[in-house]
Amino acid sequence: MKNWRVVLLLLFLWLFSLPSQAEYQVITHQVADDQWVQVDLPFNFPFYGELFGTSFMFTNGVIGFLNPTT
Repeated sequence: MKNWRVVLLLLFLWLFSLPSQAEYQVITHQVADDQWVQVDLPFNFPFYGELFGTSFMFTNGVIGFLNPTT
């Protein structure tokens, strides 16, 4: 049993030491205090039984999925 733990630990450490193959496009937005920006997601995000392809990022750290103007 101890050998399996060692093997699993080494496998875990090896997997997380590999460089990431994913490359992402970085998009920055300029927003003032107490504002928000619409960010289109490259995937559909499931949240409380609904799928969302757009998010709204607020400057206070809140992420919303419903348009704040409606």
